[in-house]
Amino acid sequence: DDGRQVSGAHRAAAPGREGGGGPHCDREEEQVGQAQAEAKDKAEEDLKAFREEQERKFQKEMGAKAASDPSAELKGATEEEIRLVKQDYETNKKRTVEYVVSKVLDVTTELTDTQKQALKMGRV
Repeated sequence: DDGRQVSGAHRAAAPGREGGGGPHCDREEEQVGQAQAEAKDKAEEDLKAFREEQERKFQKEMGAKAASDPSAELKGATEEEIRLVKQDYETNKKRTVEYVVSKVLDVTTELTDTQKQALKMGRV
């Protein structure tokens, strides 16, 4: 038995031969075998075409990535970050200067009682 299934009518028709027989069944088996071989060949061709297409896509993507310059991308990102820092500096510069000046000018000019007493006692 070669693993192919044969209908019950063909099995019963051939005495002395398991799985059926006769010229009619042999032709059908040959046709089924040919159809299976053709289907297999077609599937292999389709698979080969699919693999080739995937390989072309892969090579195209890899070529684009290989052609790109990562240092140029990094340089562009760095320049953008520098621009943003400078923009933040310009935006906040005036307000920061005003804050520092206000704190410097917010110094009390009077001495506390403790400071006065320390001066009287000569400890300072």
